[in-house]
Amino acid sequence: MNDSIQQLLKKDNPIFTVHPNDIIELNVYSSGGERIIDPDQEYLMAANGNAALVTKTEQYLVQKDGSVFLPMVGRVVLGGQILRAVDSLLSVQYSSFYKDAYVKTSIVNKRVMVFGPAGAKVIKLDNENVNLIEAMALYGGMSTDMHTDRIRLIRGNLSNPDVQVINLSSIDGMRTAQHKLLPGDIIYVEPIKRVFRETMTDILPTVSLAVSLLTLLILINNQK
Repeated sequence: MNDSIQQLLKKDNPIFTVHPNDIIELNVYSSGGERIIDPDQEYLMAANGNAALVTKTEQYLVQKDGSVFLPMVGRVVLGGQILRAVDSLLSVQYSSFYKDAYVKTSIVNKRVMVFGPAGAKVIKLDNENVNLIEAMALYGGMSTDMHTDRIRLIRGNLSNPDVQVINLSSIDGMRTAQHKLLPGDIIYVEPIKRVFRETMTDILPTVSLAVSLLTLLILINNQK
């Protein structure tokens, strides 16, 4: 049985742990990453006349066994490790080829989906502290077309998901919304149904056509 959504929200669960089928983006720098803070290489060139090396950014798929095949170092098992540990491990691996290797990795396929009055949008989780409020801001913010007191956070296996209704118009709801989102979360924002406006939108083309035909008939009769 799945944990309740409330337990999952409170649980310290770093989302940037490497899992099978994750996509890893890899950057390798020499000279302790000097190129990052000195992009024009002025400091390093003045010091010893050598340019810092940076590899081209590439992406790699984590296999089912948690391993990744990387250039030069070959197959490395990264599954189950957080990104800080991955960076440290790969810095040691690449130090065999580059002096003072500095490695920076990221997982690029961590995301949540938001469905609401403005349609659907995929929100990328750039860090492990993205919460519901930030996701709603990235979606386009609150509007008069949505129920801010009926936002559903759907988590887990979709055949038996955990669902929590969050009320962003209350203090307790705002506190709940501060907890971080996890990859795969689905946020559903219930739209406000405006029956009169929707009805008018539906019948307006028909009314417009009827008026046009009536006008045409009047003009034909006037010609007689």
